[in-house]
Amino acid sequence: MIFRKSKKMSGSPTLLELPITIANQILEKLEPMAMLTCRKVCRTLRSTIDRLGILYGDIRFGIWENSVTMNSDGVDLEFTDANSVTHDILNRRILGDNYLGSAFKDLKVLLEHAKGLAICNYSEDDIYATVLIDVLKEKECIHIKKVVFEYFSFNDIVSLLPYFNAQVLQEIRTEDSGLIEQFERIIALDQWKNAKKFVILDSVIDSNHMEQLFHFEEFLVNLDDFSVEHAVQIRDNLLRKSTFKKCTVRFHSTNPTRVAKIFQPDYTDDEEFKFEYSNDENTFLIHFRELSLNHYELFIEKCLLK
Repeated sequence: MIFRKSKKMSGSPTLLELPITIANQILEKLEPMAMLTCRKVCRTLRSTIDRLGILYGDIRFGIWENSVTMNSDGVDLEFTDANSVTHDILNRRILGDNYLGSAFKDLKVLLEHAKGLAICNYSEDDIYATVLIDVLKEKECIHIKKVVFEYFSFNDIVSLLPYFNAQVLQEIRTEDSGLIEQFERIIALDQWKNAKKFVILDSVIDSNHMEQLFHFEEFLVNLDDFSVEHAVQIRDNLLRKSTFKKCTVRFHSTNPTRVAKIFQPDYTDDEEFKFEYSNDENTFLIHFRELSLNHYELFIEKCLLK
């Protein structure tokens, strides 16, 4: 298919020469990433595609040392310097000396239509957080339901989160964020207060903040400590909240038996157990297991009404 304008020749007309209704039907059948590429051809296509709207699912935006990758709906784009070679059509390479600028320009377009966004700083260079903040500032408020931060420091995450609409954002996920200090900063954000799901992998949270997680419908965290008092807080507070659905808490302990007995008094020294626990309101599936030496996982899920 020919997208750019050309001299009049016999044979098939270009897309821009077709009646607008037919051209729209063709564009609507394109994959979202193909529509993104078409926007670059000319102003007419850009305005037409923007009017039709590009609907994306989850966008994965990866920042590498010498390139940027973007994935949506199984289609990959790679932005890199002009010395690279092209790939097949489903894994397109976009060449250019200013590949970083081109990638972030496309990201701004994607942010208008995406449901979820994963931003991955594989370069681990702090400068990219500053660049992202500049991009997000231009959009003023990002309307997506899920955001994932990978290899960004906790400080960067706290700086980036306020640019996402707190009334729309439902899930926050972080991976490989390193040491977490002054956790109170994220707790104070409206994005934290309004979200329904929180997942933090490969970083540890101070257990003193555990109750700040109880407004989430779902959460997965690693705590630096988990005592009998923490187990009682979950049993007497979290499990009585009507909005709670499930949680996973991972922790190190040298005496997990006392914790387990809060939910099952006759618990012995088995490494793993699974049972149902009921209070006045609901029934829950509780799964307690040892992940590795002195490293345990407590999983709790509200059972659906039969």
